[in-house]
Amino acid sequence: MVRLIAECIEELGMERNSIWSIGVGCYSLMGASLDLDKIDSLHGRGAAVCTGLKRCNPDTLVISYQGDGDAYSIGIGESVSAAYRNENITVITVNNTNYGMTGGQMSATTMPGQRTTTSPLGRDCTNTGMPIKFPEMIAVSYTHLTLPTTCTP
Repeated sequence: MVRLIAECIEELGMERNSIWSIGVGCYSLMGASLDLDKIDSLHGRGAAVCTGLKRCNPDTLVISYQGDGDAYSIGIGESVSAAYRNENITVITVNNTNYGMTGGQMSATTMPGQRTTTSPLGRDCTNTGMPIKFPEMIAVSYTHLTLPTTCTP
């Protein structure tokens, strides 16, 4: 994954004009993987931090790299808000369908029937609800909208 991201940044010619935001969740170890400016975001706040970075540095490529717990559990509000405002940031979310760094517990994205340390018989959606499918949720919302090019009061 990191190699592909690095290749894209190089292809864009943005190696020296990029900021890489890493959440302090499962993927916080990725920070040393790329030789880019980097900021560690509070858990779940990657999209909000990147929004601020991009607004202060509009010509900079701003990337948030998060796990599913970071983006879709504790950070769901920031992720939804950035998506609905159509912020000009790149958010890469690695969905491993469990809280991998803290023991493999069931997460908001655990699939029906998937076994985790807290659901050894598999996720029972009648008790825990269905998993969040964030990309699909945002995509469906956008298919019903006509986005204006500017906002007027």
